Amino acid sequence: MSIILRKPEEKDLSWLAKEFKIFSNYYYTKKSLYHSDAYTKALILRISEEQIFILAEDTEKGLMGWIVALAAPHLFNPDIKTTTLVSWWVSEEHRKSRVGYLLLKNLIKIAKENSDWFIVTVNVDSPVKKESLKNLGFSLVENQYLMEV
Repeated sequence: MSIILRKPEEKDLSWLAKEFKIFSNYYYTKKSLYHSDAYTKALILRISEEQIFILAEDTEKGLMGWIVALAAPHLFNPDIKTTTLVSWWVSEEHRKSRVGYLLLKNLIKIAKENSDWFIVTVNVDSPVKKESLKNLGFSLVENQYLMEV
């Protein structure tokens, strides 16, 4: 078993759209994050060209998950280069593997090479432990809340 981290390709789009639909269910909101297969596929291609989209693939078992981030100057101080995590997902059958950790470590490497800050938000139901993030060098600086209006 060998895990490859790479950009998404056309051949991956159907799997990614299917998994994104599942990912969207974890938000428990009135309006789903998922729009349509066509929109999701176009979005994935655009993000992978303009931003950071890393896909994990097991050479024997297939696609496993992804991590997506935006790289941009900070809104309040453009001298601060940021990498902001947007989406981090490991398909259910691979959750007991190290693929989530590998994706995050790869994104940390990219952030360290290109940014001053790496901002991470995790879903309230995420299996990621706060202590694990602290051990990787993160510190808790704020909590995020959503109000549907």
